[in-house]
Amino acid sequence: MIAKFTPRKWRSTGYGFASVLIFGVGALAVYLVGWVKDLWSLGAVYWVAGGFILMILLGIILLMRATAGMTYKNTV
Repeated sequence: MIAKFTPRKWRSTGYGFASVLIFGVGALAVYLVGWVKDLWSLGAVYWVAGGFILMILLGIILLMRATAGMTYKNTV
């Protein structure tokens, strides 16, 4: 996906940015889980995770609809 949506000269920056987001969000998730568990309960952690999954799924669906008829210049 990064290769399709970024110009060739910005591709390494795109991959670097993706890595920072992936590892940053992963580290933040540990603290979020502890905070939700302490504030409510362990069961609430699953409800919050489910809410995040639904938001991500909605984002994926919206991106798929927005890019349905696009042609990409970066594909080989």
